[in-house]
Amino acid sequence: MRAAYSIAFLTLLLVFPGCENGPPWAGGGASEEEAVTPDFGPIAAYNRRLIFLGPGGTLPTAAVFDFVALSDSVGIRRGVRARVVDGARWRELLDAGWEMEPMREPWRLVPHGPLKLVVSDAGDLGTLIHRDSVTTRLQLGATLAEHSPDVGTQLVLRSARLSLDDETVAGILLDAQLGRAVSPSLAGRPAGTANDTVDTIPTDPEAGADPGQTNADTTADTSADPTVSPTPIALPGAEALLLNNAGYYTVIAPASTGSLAWVRNAGQNDVQEARLAPTSWTASPETGLRIPSAWRVVSASGDLSGELTAEATDRIVLGEPGAPAAMAYAVVSGWIEDRTARRNVFGLVRHVW
Repeated sequence: MRAAYSIAFLTLLLVFPGCENGPPWAGGGASEEEAVTPDFGPIAAYNRRLIFLGPGGTLPTAAVFDFVALSDSVGIRRGVRARVVDGARWRELLDAGWEMEPMREPWRLVPHGPLKLVVSDAGDLGTLIHRDSVTTRLQLGATLAEHSPDVGTQLVLRSARLSLDDETVAGILLDAQLGRAVSPSLAGRPAGTANDTVDTIPTDPEAGADPGQTNADTTADTSADPTVSPTPIALPGAEALLLNNAGYYTVIAPASTGSLAWVRNAGQNDVQEARLAPTSWTASPETGLRIPSAWRVVSASGDLSGELTAEATDRIVLGEPGAPAAMAYAVVSGWIEDRTARRNVFGLVRHVW
């Protein structure tokens, strides 16, 4: 069930306006009347990232659905990136950017491409269906746990099933929704279309940047169209979903106070300040672009530690000099030591540098 499956996967997670899911800050079971919408200001960025992982093994089934919307008074710049592990390598399914008229709820995902969806009577997203040469379905299951560390962040672990024609893999889905204010200098619209620009965001060395990295190389290192990524606002840093096959989960994600680790084990939550720091880089033979290949889990308290190694990596060049240079999705294996317990884990790391 993992590398043996050729997972074509699922393209867009799309939600029609007025259907499914409130804003990321409306978690915790509050009714629509009780939910308080924070004022992110006239310019805001909304990210939604879905990471699917099947059972661990030599190379687990993995898929990424990465969405962003940058909203201002002029319109909404949207981007979506979709990838799946196919055998021992990543396959690109979608890398698109487009612009829309302003809408009341810009955080909602909207249709784009050959993606259909099924929603429940309550308006919750149930199944995503993508038909191409192969019919792919992602069926969202029950919520296993959720955590909202701040007003703009909601992290949800769900059961899920990913199907390719008649073959189905059961696994875990991390549904992360992030909302934040964006300064006009970062969201400025340079000359040209919104589909061929990426905003400059200074790289933070503490977020896992490589001090020796240069941003001069903008040649794509994949078979995709080697143009600048259409997805706006890519913040530097590393995030991860890590688990084993015995009900242990660790999510490393951004929050307003910095990077956090949300550990879920035996029905209990533990949250602490932690981040991923790259410890090894490899150079692409085609472009010379340096790509992270290993990470260390670093926590402020020292109660959480670990080491991860990339097993299969997809990399995308993002922008021009001065902007984050590239993004990588990496299936990883390694270990985590949580206080006194050490566990072997596998998972997926998303790293922008």
